[in-house]
Amino acid sequence: RYCGKVCQANDWSQHKQLCKEKKKADREVMLFQNQEGNHLGECPICLLPLLFDADRIMDAEDEKCYHFMGEMTHSPCCWTVVCTKCFDAHIITACKEQKKPTCPFCRCKTPEDSDKNTDELLELSIDHENNPTLLMKVGALQCRKGNNGAAFTCYKKAAKLGDAQGMYFVSTMLHLGIGVTMNHGKAAAYVKKAAAGGHPLARYEAGMDELCRGNTIRAVKHFCIAASQGVTKSLEELKNGYRSGYVTKSEYEQALRSNQKAKEAMKDNEETRQQMLAESKRNVTFHYK
Repeated sequence: RYCGKVCQANDWSQHKQLCKEKKKADREVMLFQNQEGNHLGECPICLLPLLFDADRIMDAEDEKCYHFMGEMTHSPCCWTVVCTKCFDAHIITACKEQKKPTCPFCRCKTPEDSDKNTDELLELSIDHENNPTLLMKVGALQCRKGNNGAAFTCYKKAAKLGDAQGMYFVSTMLHLGIGVTMNHGKAAAYVKKAAAGGHPLARYEAGMDELCRGNTIRAVKHFCIAASQGVTKSLEELKNGYRSGYVTKSEYEQALRSNQKAKEAMKDNEETRQQMLAESKRNVTFHYK
């Protein structure tokens, strides 16, 4: 750190290159640090990781199958994302206590017109520009209407707020030229940011990008992290690398173990959620006041 602006201006010519190298080194550390879970984080109610089934998404053949948000929901009051099991359990408990359902997180009264249209959500997004969940919702609705340019703007705003899903969508649209001029360089930069933010698919694609560039060492690091996040296709790339000689036996075995551990953790979390929901359903009479 400099003691003041004058000192910085006087010494900047000598320190400019050093600062660039240090910033690059810091980005590398953040990019390849060990990550657990995914970019969605935990449900704030049950404190279990939110489900992101990367294999199911990658195997999807059409947009209808690309429904990773189907395992979570939010209310239009606070826009806090919770898992559907906690949401359902809260509704069931409210019915049991003969009360009208509220938001499962902030306990505010849920508006009756919770299914807002694109224009209403767009107005909300203008008033709440610092809410990435709302921006992602508006972007998805704009995509469905064919307004790809407007969707790109929403995703980019969410990405600037640190939303890894927004970064990944921006990368995809830049790579394919959807709603914006095609730019593979910027797309690669955004996919790396999303990978650093914990996005499993972005991590896999970052590995594929490095592999295409011939950077096998960096590609292997990406694939190993992606495997620990449950991306099975990364194991296929590591297997090919083992056959080609740039992946060691220990690296491949460790990736196999970490991938299996991630799959088992995902299964255990869903079983725990199902048990919590089943407990809420016992002896419930569905009626309101």
